[in-house]
Amino acid sequence: MMKKHSTSRTIVSLIGIDYQILTRSGGDNMDKFFLCGLTVICIAIISFLSVFYAFDLMFHKWYAEVLLSGFFSLTFLTIYLLLIQTFSKERLPRGYKSSPLTTSNVTRTCFVIMISFLMAQPVRIYFLENRLDQDIERYRIGLFKQFVTRNKQLYQADLQRLKRRAIELSTLADDGAAVSLKAKNDAEITAILATISTDNEKALLKINNSDFFLQRIKAAGRYPVSWLICLLVMIFFGIPVVLILSISGEGRYYLLKKQADHELIESAYLGFKERYSAIFLGRYGKQVAFYEVHTDAPYNWNRIPEPGYGTHEDFQKEQGW
Repeated sequence: MMKKHSTSRTIVSLIGIDYQILTRSGGDNMDKFFLCGLTVICIAIISFLSVFYAFDLMFHKWYAEVLLSGFFSLTFLTIYLLLIQTFSKERLPRGYKSSPLTTSNVTRTCFVIMISFLMAQPVRIYFLENRLDQDIERYRIGLFKQFVTRNKQLYQADLQRLKRRAIELSTLADDGAAVSLKAKNDAEITAILATISTDNEKALLKINNSDFFLQRIKAAGRYPVSWLICLLVMIFFGIPVVLILSISGEGRYYLLKKQADHELIESAYLGFKERYSAIFLGRYGKQVAFYEVHTDAPYNWNRIPEPGYGTHEDFQKEQGW
């Protein structure tokens, strides 16, 4: 029994739920909080594997992949948890428009969508790996042909100049000086051809050793099933958001949590005012209270109304004129 409570406490704590308050509320919406926590654990696993696969395509060094995957997945998960833990359940005072579609909640939802979209990219290219391998192989061939053409064009002018010079030298008599010039000219042509060949070999090696991660993402966009996979991942990332927003802010847990939060805020505010007065009394010997311009400080929703302005006749009556 204790183990079950410990497991439940750990899981719901992942989404920022105060387990003591949840227990005092009689386990209000415990099933939703527990499901939300389990989903977050699955999201953490998906995030790590997704980032690991992405770095595996880029680095091919397991220690770098593990370290970077752990760092980036934890970073994304921390941001994600911060977003879902801070969805507002606070009801605004009467007179203020209250809606779950606040700027704060909408902004957080947009960030969750962005994170889920980024995490979905390695997932969708993983499931289309075989198809994308064929696309990337065609891309490699085309890229190498393009490089060979441009590399040849880069030296084309020099080769043409040396070939024209070779024709001119061929008309000279075969004396010592002409033979030397011909040999030098042929050596320059051979050097350029060797450079072109070396550059082509290096380019081919780099192209064959690259997995073209970004090109895979671009190529995956041509397959409708890849967008379905992306959508499913984004929906899965959105489950905790939907679960949290579906829980009423008037439930026992959120009412108790609101009460505890307000007690903490008001206690800290009262301590601040006492400290404020003590500083003036200790340093200057004056009794000074912190001036408040709101009737509900420190929440500051309702401002103290300014005194009204009377007429000239009111002033005369007040003065007895």
